[in-house]
Amino acid sequence: MLFCKECGAQLKEGAAFCPSCGTNVKTHESERIDQTRQQIAPAKKMSKKKKLVIAGISAAVVILFGAYKVGEHFTDKNRKIENFEMALIEGNTENVAKLLNTNDPQLKISETTVKGFVDYYKKHPNEVNELINNLQDQSTYIDNNTNKKSTSSFFSEDDLKNGVVNLKKDGKTWLFYDNYTLEVEEVYVSISTNYKNTQLSIAGKEIGKADKKNFEQTYGPFLPGIYKVEAKLKTDFVDLKKKREVTLIDVGSKVNIDMYLEGEEVTVDMESFDPTIKAELFIDGKDVKINPNENPTFGPVLTDGSMKLNVEATLPWGKVKTNEIPISSSEVEINLGQSKDLQETIFNQVVSYSKEALEAYTSGSADKVTTATNRNKEDILERIEYLQYREEYYKGQYLGTTFAIDSLNVEYNGEQWEAEVEVLQTYNEAEYYEGETPQLEKNEVNRVYTLVYNEENKKWLIETMDYSYGYGTDNVKEINEKEPKTYQTSWGNSKITDDKSQQIASFVEEYMYASVDAINAENFSIVEPYLDSSGKKYNEQKEYTAYLNEKGITEELLNIEIKEVKKLDDTTYQVTSLDEYKLMYSDGTDKTTSFKTVQKVKIQSDGSFAMNELISTDEQ
Repeated sequence: MLFCKECGAQLKEGAAFCPSCGTNVKTHESERIDQTRQQIAPAKKMSKKKKLVIAGISAAVVILFGAYKVGEHFTDKNRKIENFEMALIEGNTENVAKLLNTNDPQLKISETTVKGFVDYYKKHPNEVNELINNLQDQSTYIDNNTNKKSTSSFFSEDDLKNGVVNLKKDGKTWLFYDNYTLEVEEVYVSISTNYKNTQLSIAGKEIGKADKKNFEQTYGPFLPGIYKVEAKLKTDFVDLKKKREVTLIDVGSKVNIDMYLEGEEVTVDMESFDPTIKAELFIDGKDVKINPNENPTFGPVLTDGSMKLNVEATLPWGKVKTNEIPISSSEVEINLGQSKDLQETIFNQVVSYSKEALEAYTSGSADKVTTATNRNKEDILERIEYLQYREEYYKGQYLGTTFAIDSLNVEYNGEQWEAEVEVLQTYNEAEYYEGETPQLEKNEVNRVYTLVYNEENKKWLIETMDYSYGYGTDNVKEINEKEPKTYQTSWGNSKITDDKSQQIASFVEEYMYASVDAINAENFSIVEPYLDSSGKKYNEQKEYTAYLNEKGITEELLNIEIKEVKKLDDTTYQVTSLDEYKLMYSDGTDKTTSFKTVQKVKIQSDGSFAMNELISTDEQ
């Protein structure tokens, strides 16, 4: 399409002149062609050097732009928060250590020191979200407050929370970018312990040593997290240890940790010892080189029963080592009786004495007694004289003795060594009078024996033998006779009685038990068949039963021994017995007492027996 050069009017194809202004079109066309030719004339070739410069500039622009974008990516604060979140979720201590910073030069951040931090968030995964959300809120806050030169004062404001880890703006990096760090807050701990020289450690690293009793010291800084705290004290007796897992997550505050060791000073009670005796103390089988007779207090040790002690002492009868005793309190009493060798010696001596005593009572002589003191021999002779005076005879067998092991106690009384033990002794025996036939019955007797050590004879001797109420322990030892010997009084003229006397003796025993049953059941009819309704005994028995019932007193017949059945006439017999009762009162108390009872028994017209009269009853 052509236009007039002069007036700009459109020209038709092939026109020689402009229809508007008359300008010669040929001249115009020639000029246009020349201009076109000038425009499309070939350009001059660019030099190789110029091309290289242009290409270098272009590449540099591209590289710089790319580098800027890469730097922008790697320094982006939100990306740093995302990487931190991922490292926490994965438990990657290496990455967490790389991402965390601190402004405290004493707080060292490494893969090792961040372990407790990572462990805490593993154990509390819900708190990871809380931590990350807070960092994201801080990031948003920073974006909305770009006019502020520093973020150091951001987190004191009411609308933004200061957390365990905080996002901080820290100058420029690589000249162009804002630098952001994840700054962790430090924590401190105060540790207290009770013994000097106790070693303290956190996360397996020793941090201090107590330089006095009741020690307390503040340690830190530490990263927030979960830590194992340990206190350890090595003594001559035991290594005391205490371990605790503690959580240090409350930044800005000091955590108090009690690492008191559970050990105590313990005193060995040696009051029962001769103070001149040399002794050695053993803890868990180890000789700790302490003479408890001179230095009875030692420690610290555990008093929870896990540790045991025993004492070895050189005594007049030889070296004695006690059984091990659990340390369960701050005072441990030593009982030399808890030595197996000594137990065997004492027990065998009691067995020997028990047989020698029967030999003396039945022979009328204490000459063969080798296991008793002179005092005890005198007691035996007095008993023999009493039996001879009463014309009481004995026939029986010693069957054995059950020893209460825990009751065996040995101590020094200031002049000599004494031992005491409770026993249950068993016999087949009978006591009888002139003209009676002894009927052996099994009899068990609770006794307590006292022995003294005779240094001249180098042996333990029986000093006393008394009755006891028995022992309450299952820790016993039985020593029984395999072939019991029979002992019978040889100094009297014992005669065999008739069958009638034996029948009457058995009847009286039955009556005595029926009497107790009637009292305890508050039912007189139980004993009524045994009574002569025309005799004095009938009303006396009825009144006595009613009296005890009114008072709330019950009875237990512990033992009855028929001592004599004496014929008075063809229908009347006099029966003497020794009776032992236990009386139980309504207030819960009880009393054991013995009586010598003399009663009359009548033979009824049908040949049966009946209690007729109580002649006498004397408390023994």
